[in-house]
Amino acid sequence: FTPAQTRAIHSSMGEGLTVIVGPPGTGKTDVAVQLVRLLYHNYPEQRTLLITHSNQALNQLFGKLMNLDINGCHLLRLGHGENDLSTKDTNNQSFKYNQVGRLDFILAR
Repeated sequence: FTPAQTRAIHSSMGEGLTVIVGPPGTGKTDVAVQLVRLLYHNYPEQRTLLITHSNQALNQLFGKLMNLDINGCHLLRLGHGENDLSTKDTNNQSFKYNQVGRLDFILAR
């Protein structure tokens, strides 16, 4: 991470509101993914709501979150773009991050 990204992450983990803006390619998505990862591991009993301006932006976030050490059963994606996401679970089965996918995951246990 760049020094500016590190400051943004540090600021975001504190109290108050931090707004991260910048032109395309400056690492806003990577900063957001790191924040979600930190929140997920530091506050496991809490829920985090991510809101984006487009389905494409949310899919980019989910694409990166799926590659981290975040349990897929803790991710729920709402909106019209969830069918654009495709991934496999640990058993190489197709997994959906929408309401139906979450229900299927719970019933399979």
